[in-house]
Amino acid sequence: MRDMECLLMGLRILLTMFYLLAAPVGQACAARNAEHVYATGNVMEIDRCASAWLIKRYIDNKAVFRFYPPGILITEGKAFDRPEGDWHRTHDRATFEIIARAGKINNSKITFIGNLIHDMEVNFWGNKSNPETMRFASGLRRELAKGKTCEDKMQRCFAFLSRYTESLPDEDQ
Repeated sequence: MRDMECLLMGLRILLTMFYLLAAPVGQACAARNAEHVYATGNVMEIDRCASAWLIKRYIDNKAVFRFYPPGILITEGKAFDRPEGDWHRTHDRATFEIIARAGKINNSKITFIGNLIHDMEVNFWGNKSNPETMRFASGLRRELAKGKTCEDKMQRCFAFLSRYTESLPDEDQ
């Protein structure tokens, strides 16, 4: 039994290495063909859909999104919220925060939303630092649950985040 576990672990390591080493080649080829295409996983959750909203609203208003199942190498566009993408979660930042920093988005509303997402995604097990975190998360999860497809869920997420952002006070107030 132990030998089988070691064999499976070795196989997982080899597949992961291949997956990570092959990704830059696929992305380089895809980037030439799809300037406004962004690709991510097909499981829609808060950081992923909020990151897509951030891309569409602040990085590239012509963005088109493609969705890939877990374990399938992304071969087109710019990958995000996936290990092979430049924009992915780290031990101390959510994907949303990584994208906001890369895009040099200096906006108090985006920073606030980024802090809420950080509180959910990175501070997963800890006490929430902002009482608004759980209200924000439950509202967005309700919207995601209403959607049938990735595209539908994403549109619901976009609408929720746009309404939520508008409800926040402006920087100068």
